[in-house]
Amino acid sequence: MHTRKVFFDAFHPHYTEVSWAHFQEAYSAQDLHLMHTGAAKELTLRAMNELSFKLIFKALALPEKEKHRLLASEVSTLQEQNLQKFIPLLAHLSKHYALGIVSNFCGNLEIILRDAALLPYFQVVIDTYYLGKNKPHLAPFLAAIDKLKVSGSECIFVGDNFDRDILPAQKLSMKTLWYQPEWDHATFETHLINSFTL
Repeated sequence: MHTRKVFFDAFHPHYTEVSWAHFQEAYSAQDLHLMHTGAAKELTLRAMNELSFKLIFKALALPEKEKHRLLASEVSTLQEQNLQKFIPLLAHLSKHYALGIVSNFCGNLEIILRDAALLPYFQVVIDTYYLGKNKPHLAPFLAAIDKLKVSGSECIFVGDNFDRDILPAQKLSMKTLWYQPEWDHATFETHLINSFTL
């Protein structure tokens, strides 16, 4: 599930007057702020989520009254539980493949992966904050290829956003897997997956 939807699902029961469209605007604004200012680059997942909710509340002109901290804690707990579910899969895959992660992030991707005990499974971590170029720009993909010392045709890229992940990866001759848990079929030239379980 996309992070913004997780945030909205926690937020909306308390603020039903805020529409999905308005929430998305506020979420996107805080997301861009964190990615471009480096305000989160030394933060843990919980601290980043607290800052994110604080910025969302500010964008929506809502009084915080500590509610942003409670929502951040709720979302963080869910995210931490979900990250732990990936450990068996990553442990299995890392025995057979060189794994990398390419993410439009805020400078603290390695901190979050380390805290979740996921960092040892990745040979390459590309946090776009340090490149100054976000996906769908090809630079993050090329950085991963370069660090892995492989060609694009030797890579399989798994992504959940067709425009930001799948299309640019295909431009570099990567094989692609489009993660869409709520879709039954793909209408594009890629492979579709709806689960990360072994």
